Amino acid sequence: MASRMLVLMMKEDGADESIPAEPAPMGCIGEIVEMLRDFNTGPEDPSDPAPQFLYGPGITIQTPMTDGPVTQLLVTLVEEEIAWAVVARICKHAHWRMVDPESGRSFG
Repeated sequence: MASRMLVLMMKEDGADESIPAEPAPMGCIGEIVEMLRDFNTGPEDPSDPAPQFLYGPGITIQTPMTDGPVTQLLVTLVEEEIAWAVVARICKHAHWRMVDPESGRSFG
């Protein structure tokens, strides 16, 4: 079975569920890596200042390969039974939302 993928982005108050043309910044990669440590999620090499992948319980998060503010993250649910709770807690804490790239449906 193929792994499910989700896009994480900022939740915008009062906005509809569509994906905005210019998503709001989530923060810089360093801030995001630091925040995700509380969720047992981080790079393989903790000294890497700009990791391309972050690993956590049941998930792999791919970060953008650009400098500057991050506007979205790609999450692969490796073990869905574990991953959903982790991703939901991250989104609630960070005020992010999940978007299913196949359907365009937004939730969280």
